[in-house]
Amino acid sequence: MALTRPRKEREKLEANNRIHVKNQVSRSDIVPESDTITFPVNIRVDNHIRNQVTALINLGIESNMKRMVADMIEKEKESLTESQLNRFERMVKILEEKDYMAKSLKEDNNPKQ
Repeated sequence: MALTRPRKEREKLEANNRIHVKNQVSRSDIVPESDTITFPVNIRVDNHIRNQVTALINLGIESNMKRMVADMIEKEKESLTESQLNRFERMVKILEEKDYMAKSLKEDNNPKQ
């Protein structure tokens, strides 16, 4: 007849013998928070919206379409509730990280010669 250890003692030993992983990678190690990447993209709108934006630029509201759209976004953000603004900022951060990763991977796969 074999002697066994009491249950509590066995559980304590098992807990101490669990595998502990060293050097775990966190999200911030993979996606640097300070790095951003900027590249040109297009926003698809119909001719009526484009004409209205152009008319606002011609009135001197802004100097170009990029600044006009950025100004419209800022004005829209001012009308968001705190909860909506937090969600908006989290979504933008996720999309920025996605852009950074996609562009970084593309550059890694196509090094300049």
